[in-house]
Amino acid sequence: MNELTQTEIVQLRTTASELLDRAEIVSNINSLEDEGTAVEFLSEVKRRAKAVDAKRKEYVAPLKEVIDNVNADFKTILEPLERAEVIVKKGMTVFRDAEAFRAKEALRIEAENEARRAVLIAAHDMTTENLEKATEASWNLNEAKAIAPKTVDTQSGQARFRKDWKFEIENPLAVMRVYCSPDERLIRSAVKGGVRHIEGVKIYLETTPIILS
Repeated sequence: MNELTQTEIVQLRTTASELLDRAEIVSNINSLEDEGTAVEFLSEVKRRAKAVDAKRKEYVAPLKEVIDNVNADFKTILEPLERAEVIVKKGMTVFRDAEAFRAKEALRIEAENEARRAVLIAAHDMTTENLEKATEASWNLNEAKAIAPKTVDTQSGQARFRKDWKFEIENPLAVMRVYCSPDERLIRSAVKGGVRHIEGVKIYLETTPIILS
């Protein structure tokens, strides 16, 4: 901040402090004349505040122009990266939501449940047979995870996958009146609440990749 600017700031701050000091006196209102004085004082405060804000904008304008230019430059770099992310994530979603992968995923979930049951049984009754079943279930689970993993780990990152219920209005005229018009907010709320069938609406489960780097 140059010397002229610093001097102006000091002057503005001094004036503001003086008005603040006067405020306690002016606030002691006992007559219409006092009230008039208060109105005049507040008008002065308002004028001063506008002048200060105008000066602030004057100082900020060159900085804002620089910031806007920097943001514009970096936006041209970030936008291709963001589009690249969207394109590849879409490909991952298509792969994970394909019938072939869903079938493998179902086998993994079944293997997880079976392994959980086998471990619980073995924990309560540690016979050789139960321990062998638990071991076999663990091997089966590892094989199922290999063909339909919950996460994908690489040298520099990891992908996790979230299941989200989505919807698409296919026939607006067929949508029940309870969903008005139809109103996408009401449909979204219903789907989020567990509704899985609405006439005229396609409701589906979509896989969303979450990338950790």
